[in-house]
Amino acid sequence: MRARGYARKAGLRCTNAGARLRTFNRCGLAAFALLACSTVWGGTFFVFVEESLDQEYLETVSPVSEALLAGLFDRGHIVFDDNGMEPGFPWDAEGLARLLATGRNGGAEYFVAVRVDTVSRKREAPDGEPPLTCYDTSLRFYCYRVAGGLLLESGEMTESNGGRELELSRIDLGTLLGERLSARVEAACIGPARPELAAERGRTSP
Repeated sequence: MRARGYARKAGLRCTNAGARLRTFNRCGLAAFALLACSTVWGGTFFVFVEESLDQEYLETVSPVSEALLAGLFDRGHIVFDDNGMEPGFPWDAEGLARLLATGRNGGAEYFVAVRVDTVSRKREAPDGEPPLTCYDTSLRFYCYRVAGGLLLESGEMTESNGGRELELSRIDLGTLLGERLSARVEAACIGPARPELAAERGRTSP
């Protein structure tokens, strides 16, 4: 299992950059202990992201995942992930139940599952330049409250670099979607479940 645990308010981040391994079990409990001293603290999220490019499963770390985790972390939440599932993860009730159990065992309050599909296509460039690569990225996400397995929200998001091929790469598109998704996930999970935290967000927002 590959996981990462963050504790923003405690100034703690568990990381092993060489192996891209974040071990929640080792530092997560310390994070909980330190965060417990705060008056208002965030939720704990377990995130799973699977990404494909032209219908081929990608084993590299998803930019959507990186931006989603960073966005939740920057909002004061503890996040950990597991993208070490086998290729072609079964996106059915049984598969999601397995991931919910993983999140529950890790102490998560919320579980976010994201499936990202990107399709590439070539477009002629002006003035005889080499063809440009256009990427169309779509994602489907599910937000659950781990206790009881309650689905809080699901939806789709899309982004494309069509006409902006020289400005935005596939990685850039994934980052944009992940940042947008982090705000939507927090609104879906924290708003109804933590009114005191939502109120604190309102007081501290610019």
